[in-house]
Amino acid sequence: MRQLPQSSSFLPRNLFWGLVIGLTVFRLVMIAISPLELGVDEAQYWLWGQELAFGYYSKPPLIGWWLGLTDALFGSSAAATRIGAPALHLLIAMLVYHTSLELYDRLAAQFAALLWISLPIVGLGSFVISTDSLMLMFWSAGLYCIARSRNADANDSLKWFGLAGLMIGFAMLAKYAAIYFAIGIAGMLVQNRKHHSVRIIFYQLAWFIVGMLAGAAPTLIWNLLNGFVTVLHLGQNANLEVPLYSVQNLFSFIAAQFAVIGPVLAMLLLGAFMRISPADKMRNKTGFLIWFILPPLCIISVQAFIKEANANWAVAAYPAAMVLSAILLSQRCASPRWKFASISALSTNFIITLIIGGCLGLGSLGIFTPESDPLRRLRGWSVLAEDVAQIAHDKGAYAILAPSRASAAALSWQLADTRFIVVVPAPTGAPSNHYQRSKPLNDTTPRPILALTDIGKPPEQLAGWQGPVGSSSTQISRNRTREFQFWFLP
Repeated sequence: MRQLPQSSSFLPRNLFWGLVIGLTVFRLVMIAISPLELGVDEAQYWLWGQELAFGYYSKPPLIGWWLGLTDALFGSSAAATRIGAPALHLLIAMLVYHTSLELYDRLAAQFAALLWISLPIVGLGSFVISTDSLMLMFWSAGLYCIARSRNADANDSLKWFGLAGLMIGFAMLAKYAAIYFAIGIAGMLVQNRKHHSVRIIFYQLAWFIVGMLAGAAPTLIWNLLNGFVTVLHLGQNANLEVPLYSVQNLFSFIAAQFAVIGPVLAMLLLGAFMRISPADKMRNKTGFLIWFILPPLCIISVQAFIKEANANWAVAAYPAAMVLSAILLSQRCASPRWKFASISALSTNFIITLIIGGCLGLGSLGIFTPESDPLRRLRGWSVLAEDVAQIAHDKGAYAILAPSRASAAALSWQLADTRFIVVVPAPTGAPSNHYQRSKPLNDTTPRPILALTDIGKPPEQLAGWQGPVGSSSTQISRNRTREFQFWFLP
């Protein structure tokens, strides 16, 4: 039987797991009581769960499969749709725990799990169901397999490389950002050339690639049969045709990472990483983790400089970052100063993530609400749907013409149990979203049609619209209302 490293723990075992599981239960309760409605992306993913396929216009298929499963198990509600998010991050915390235990000791393992479960971005990601959470679970599983390979003999390591590839293939079924892991594998194997023969390195890489291709086969085949539409959409999201070369955007992205992992933890980790040296006795064993941290951070930083980048686009870097950070902190925990700093960072993040969970559970940011309340996007759609359904029923309409992807996604979710079909205006060129590709207004759309437009703007597509025949106005924040006029086409 393999002997794992033994050491003192940061917390007693029951208290440690009580914190990790207790925070997960808290997040589940907040999901259950929250009045916030599904976001646009969540509603679209839920719809994919009702139309299971091997691929979709803008994303690989795993999110649809996942929501199809949760819908079958728990029913169709905002809480049921989101219920898997905290469970996914609990699994990730367990994976980074066992990865750290494999590489170092129990103290580092507890640090890693606590670091992960308390990250502010995880607090947010545990409330909304996203492709990031699914991708990160399989990414973390792949990282664990690589850690196991470090403690295996050369031949046995092939099995773990194959399993790592399979996990990353599954991660690619959630989000193509998982491909960064392959870059990390390549860099790590180059670093290993002094310790392994070229033959072993070749076989390790081959087993990883075979596993990855096997896991990602559904989305690869679907894209091949559909003109690589998802890959093309990924390029559209990057939007590099007109570069900005903005240092401000780069600094904004870097600053956003402090919010992603917590300000105190970010400063602490910067100090810890600056102390890494090639002479560090642990570097040969854990230095490989850098290869699973730097590619996402560097590539997305370049993207931010060239154009722009969202804060979460580099989130793939953080499972390995938390493992390496936990090992560095555990090495220095004997120092009272570093121990105090580590406890301060963890305490700050637990406070932040509890505040995030509480605000989302109550449906309001309270005194933290900015002038442009971000939660407005999760309010008012049910009221709009009631207005639409009432007028459509009175007019005998069969189809609802939504003006945008956002309104189409929300209405498709809200009106899922009705007879109404939700469509969007047909694109003038290539489709730019799922609805333009699969649900465009055309001559086969059943009549009569009820259309939603901005105030004072009749629909541009087709002729003969009557109205406006009604309107809807919903307060979604202190200074914002969601307003539409309705038009009728017999």
